[in-house]
Amino acid sequence: MRFVHELATAEIEEVMELFATQGLQATLTVRQNGRYVTFHAQSLARHGDAFWVQEPPTDHLPVPYEFRRDSEVGLSFTVGRRKYVAKVSLIRKEAYRLSDDEEATALKLAVPEQMHRIERRLSERLEMSSREIARASFWLGGQDARPVEESVSSPTWGGRVLNISTGGLLVRTTFEAARYVDTGDILGVQILLGTRIPATVVDAQVRHCGQDGEMAMIGMQFVHADDDPASNAGIEVIRGLIARQMADRGADR
Repeated sequence: MRFVHELATAEIEEVMELFATQGLQATLTVRQNGRYVTFHAQSLARHGDAFWVQEPPTDHLPVPYEFRRDSEVGLSFTVGRRKYVAKVSLIRKEAYRLSDDEEATALKLAVPEQMHRIERRLSERLEMSSREIARASFWLGGQDARPVEESVSSPTWGGRVLNISTGGLLVRTTFEAARYVDTGDILGVQILLGTRIPATVVDAQVRHCGQDGEMAMIGMQFVHADDDPASNAGIEVIRGLIARQMADRGADR
């Protein structure tokens, strides 16, 4: 099932104009020391082949991230019920006047030549019954940041996989976990589905997080790393398993 659509040049122009002029929130994703880091930034303006977003703070990280000229940045934002994703190049940082008496540092980014649109319902979901083994454990920072030992400063959490698709999964977990993760965070996730294959580890981004009684629901979207194909291996394993289970369930009907 195809759920990602590549936009034509005219569509990219239209979407970027809408994004830049409506002050929409975007998620910026970069790699720092082999780990994914995400920031939230507001769009400011668009002119020609460039657009501006307000530089997000990075001093909350153990090592503050420095946006540098020509670095590649993952860009994602939502318009209505559709999500748009692209890889963009940072032209430079510069001062941007927000008003007559207010100025901010902005990131000047190149308008992407390629962009994809992702429908909100990415693909058919495999609903996991209470009789099936369907567990996930997860931690902040991506699969490479998995703690050697769990601690207060490096926690891991666990929960039950309620459904999973080729694009992501929904996990029911403790409310304590929901206090630590935010929309846009990159997680490392270990997924165990049944007993036929070993647990699989993937990178995923938090798309939504909400309370469910005394528990919490966290929706995650799988993340592909173009510069590190090995990190995508777990996603391909999950996709193959889902395809087989979908086929088995169809044959049983």
